[in-house]
Amino acid sequence: MLAVLEYIEETLSPIVVHSLELIGILIIIYGSIKALTIFFKDGMNLSNSLVKITLGEALSLSLEFKLGAEIIKTVIVRDLNELIILGFVVVLRIVLTLLIHWEVKQAVLTGDLERSGNSIQKMETSYNGVKESDKETTNE
Repeated sequence: MLAVLEYIEETLSPIVVHSLELIGILIIIYGSIKALTIFFKDGMNLSNSLVKITLGEALSLSLEFKLGAEIIKTVIVRDLNELIILGFVVVLRIVLTLLIHWEVKQAVLTGDLERSGNSIQKMETSYNGVKESDKETTNE
């Protein structure tokens, strides 16, 4: 049984870590391309909040995968210095994730977005918990 655990630690852990990091990188690339597409379709409008939200959500999701990889790395840490550095990296990524999530949520809640498009309505629903159409039916 101990041999199996050592095999997992030495062989599978690095593979899983690199896979999670690669997924995070791919999400950043996809989100960047999607945000750039929105940016150029809108005539390079610098005040378009949808670009910021699209990229912010991609970065936040990417950081979640990268954080998962960092947590798995704690299994293969060899000494205290590596653990301290890894701890700082984990804390930094958690703070970045929270800041990006907060910024995206604020942009949606303050109504900086145009109210057109399903993706915006889905974002509002996920942050507010209630759709605009549901609010209208409850007000009648």
